[in-house]
Amino acid sequence: MTEHYPKAPITEAIIALHFSSAPSIKSLEKFADKEKKNFPKRETLHSITAKIDVKTAKQDASVEVVGFKLTNPDAGLILQVSRSQFGVSKLAPYDRWEELFGSAHHAWEIFKSTVGHVGLSRLSTRFINRIDIPNKLGNSILLNDYFSLGLVLPKAVSEMGLVQFGISCRLDDPKNSLLNIININTVDPPL
Repeated sequence: MTEHYPKAPITEAIIALHFSSAPSIKSLEKFADKEKKNFPKRETLHSITAKIDVKTAKQDASVEVVGFKLTNPDAGLILQVSRSQFGVSKLAPYDRWEELFGSAHHAWEIFKSTVGHVGLSRLSTRFINRIDIPNKLGNSILLNDYFSLGLVLPKAVSEMGLVQFGISCRLDDPKNSLLNIININTVDPPL
């Protein structure tokens, strides 16, 4: 039985397939055209390159189309196809993994039938969570009261009040050759 989270803290869940060889913009546009019915909002993704020669002050800039961002009618599902990757993002509310995976698999099948074979270098997933911790001004927050991953700070330091926090871990899993990257950061509250 799969786990269902009626109020998951996930604001965005992403599955991305990274290409080892870049597909053409023409083939990506063909895919975007084919998905127009399911993803009617389309934005063009650009790469801007600027060069400045400090000795001569000569400036040169170029703009290149690198892909497309496609959004479904309720703006809850986004496809991003570029010369470097194919990505599917599910925005809140997040229901379950099977829903995201099913959407990604379906879109990938259409992508393969439209664009053809594209070599892959890696697959990645990312989950962006928002966890609001009530905190009255002046109260300290002990992260280990809320998370099982993080740092335990000395009591004197933790009593100073948390203003900003960030941790990044790279964990190799030799059993299945996965690299797990975990990033935790604080952000200002939206209200």
